[in-house]
Amino acid sequence: MVAEFDEADPETSFQAVVRLRNMTDTFLHAKACCNSNKQLLQELHASSLSGGLSTYIKSQLSGLQGHIENAEALQERTRNTMELVDEPALTHAFSELTKHM
Repeated sequence: MVAEFDEADPETSFQAVVRLRNMTDTFLHAKACCNSNKQLLQELHASSLSGGLSTYIKSQLSGLQGHIENAEALQERTRNTMELVDEPALTHAFSELTKHM
């Protein structure tokens, strides 16, 4: 998804930042869910209940760790994008403010 933002339209930038914040919240929620599942699997693996599932649990733990790392990377990327989107709006607002001084 590629979008271009007009510096003169702070509303468009604001809406984009809102959508990006919602995405960041979704990534945070996904990361929390994966961490919870990972903790549960670690407890199961450490218990005697895992039995013949040890290999399966290890592979699931590895997969969950990958999802956690991806969620962290996506959070960071959306934060960076928010800064890039927000910067022209702040510049425009500052410019408008200085015009009226």
